[in-house]
Amino acid sequence: MGEHFKELRFWLFVGISLLLLFASFIKGLYFDEGFYPIQLLLYGSSIFLIVYLFFKKELSAVFYPLIFFILPAILVFSLINAATPLGAWQAILKWTAYGCFFLLVYYVTRDARYKSLLSKVILFTGFCISLYSIAVYGGLLEFTGAISSGRLGGVYQYPNTFGVIMAALWLLALLHISASGITRKFAVLISTSLMPFILGLFLSGSRGVWIILPLIWIIGLLFMRLPQQLMYILASIISAGMAILIFLVASEHESSILTYLLLSMVLMMIVMYFLYQLMQKLIETSLYKKVESTKIVRLVAPSVLFILSILLLMDLKFQGLIYSVLPSQFTERIQFGFDTFQERLIIANDAIQASKDSLIQGYGGNGWSVIYTNYQSLPYLTKSLHNGYLEWLISSGIPGLIAFITIIVYFLVVIWKGLAQNEINLTVLMPLLLIFLHSLIDFNLSYGAVWFLVLSLIALGLPDTQFEKGMKLWKMNSVYILATILILVTAVQSYRFIKSDQLFDQAIAEESLTKKQMLVDQSLQYNNYDIEKWNTLGLLLSEDESGANRENVRRIADKIYSLERNNSHGLLLSIQLLFNNGYIEEALKLSEYAIEVDHFNKDLLNLNLKLYTDISLNMIQQKKSKTATEVTKKAVRNYEKFQRDFESLKKRLPNEDFNSREFELTDEFKYYGSLSYFIAKDYEKAFSISTELSGSQHETVRVKSQALVSVLISNSLVNSSVQNETKSNSEIESHIQVFEQLLTLTAK
Repeated sequence: MGEHFKELRFWLFVGISLLLLFASFIKGLYFDEGFYPIQLLLYGSSIFLIVYLFFKKELSAVFYPLIFFILPAILVFSLINAATPLGAWQAILKWTAYGCFFLLVYYVTRDARYKSLLSKVILFTGFCISLYSIAVYGGLLEFTGAISSGRLGGVYQYPNTFGVIMAALWLLALLHISASGITRKFAVLISTSLMPFILGLFLSGSRGVWIILPLIWIIGLLFMRLPQQLMYILASIISAGMAILIFLVASEHESSILTYLLLSMVLMMIVMYFLYQLMQKLIETSLYKKVESTKIVRLVAPSVLFILSILLLMDLKFQGLIYSVLPSQFTERIQFGFDTFQERLIIANDAIQASKDSLIQGYGGNGWSVIYTNYQSLPYLTKSLHNGYLEWLISSGIPGLIAFITIIVYFLVVIWKGLAQNEINLTVLMPLLLIFLHSLIDFNLSYGAVWFLVLSLIALGLPDTQFEKGMKLWKMNSVYILATILILVTAVQSYRFIKSDQLFDQAIAEESLTKKQMLVDQSLQYNNYDIEKWNTLGLLLSEDESGANRENVRRIADKIYSLERNNSHGLLLSIQLLFNNGYIEEALKLSEYAIEVDHFNKDLLNLNLKLYTDISLNMIQQKKSKTATEVTKKAVRNYEKFQRDFESLKKRLPNEDFNSREFELTDEFKYYGSLSYFIAKDYEKAFSISTELSGSQHETVRVKSQALVSVLISNSLVNSSVQNETKSNSEIESHIQVFEQLLTLTAK
């Protein structure tokens, strides 16, 4: 044991094990802010390993993982055309960190001892994650965002990703149990993990996983001999059956779910123990030996189960016999799943249309989160494509997508070719196929913790063959130098982002306005790509009522626009800064552009009409009636266009589930429309809209609309039999006076 402590591999193995365990608890490392410190740790460890191997002249032993560094290198080129420079840099940092992790885990697993241990560590970490998440579901522990609409998202805070990881780990455990060389004691011990894995999958309610899992499960059967097939099938049926029972009981008694789970784990151990004994006796019988000698027998179970799976899927789709007898907990989720799948297809189609405008360079990392509003055909709300492959197409164009698929397929093929020599290859190949296939319909590959699991499984399946055999030394060293430069650059940038966030957090906690401004300004010196930080500085400068900072605020608004000109949220921030600092016409011009960028943004529509009416009123006050008339006509034209577009959208929407942005024409928007008609002297339309808004839940809109109705009726400007029943109060009276004055001015 003392020798182990002297080994670099030992300490790297400890670090990798801890990272696999705790990464998932940092929200799966989905958010970049929580990932930065881990990135620095990975960068530093990788540089140390490269230097260490260089002096030991063993660099050739870990050349395989350098292939992976092609991916962050491609993302570097997408910086030129990045829709969000901050998002592009964050993607480069992430993928470089993944490459570093792969380098480390590959080096560690070249030692057979640690390769064997790592598969056990993966199962143990998954076991801890599943138990913890189920305990949260039962109310015994707390984890913010772990449960969404009754579905368990666990430490990933997203049910579908949690579901696919549980399914992958369930497969991993099943394949370990079914392996021919496994000891009975170890198999019985592993069998306990089957229960939390499969129960976690049920609690996640992930429909997509249940479509793909049976296919992968059946493929796994094809590569097994008859004894392994029998154990695989029986362990699957027993664990799934008990999980279904717990799931149904837990629907009524959630607080008892952990108790039922622990009991089922004990029962699973007992059942598996006796099952192994029965299997041992069975394979010794002459009948079994005769059956197994028939080559075709290995295809019987996969073929039958494949046909049954297709029939089951059709039954569920068309609500047949099996669907009719399923508990409501299952049928409700199945039906909702088909609508979700339809929405994903719409999103994918929009992404393909977007990619056509930047096929070679893409839009940079995280580009879709910025540009999706430009291309969406329906008002869905998503900053992710729910497709890891389309994410690469959008981020880095066709070259990036081809490189990503080629690298993944290459590693999978290498693992597949080693199936005959190494039984562990089947154990890791099936979970990998499940995760990569499911990533066609979800954003699992956006999680750092998922990539740590994936790369660990790949490392377990790769052979020790030196990839660069025959490569000249200078070529190999050149590749290492380029990878090292990339790691060093990303390490510096990651540190700058950490420092920027620290200074910004200090600014938020600071009470002094001057110190706040100073700290935010310093924060931007370390990271000048963050539009939220720029907006905060603009808001702080706007608090100076003397107006001395107006020009600086305008420059900040321009900076936000220049950084992410296709980001409707960033454009809205710029417009608000301009508007609040008196740059009304500039704000209006930018709002027109912003609406082209995002035609389903109700805040932008409201602001656009507000700006038009404000300018109209200002022109009227200045007695510039011609200009006021032109501006008002544009306001009316926009109002009517937005109304037509909204009516067209309602006809195209399959149902309200496809309007997750909750896009609508708000009462505030309608009020500015009625005010525009009033200024344009189209009193009948102004009256019609204002009458409708007199009962609005929006208090300001309701009061102003009531005042406008009162003015129109009292001045006999509309043909209406409606009596003026507006109950007068001081607030309404003040607005009546304003509209009376406006009526006088527009009448001249």
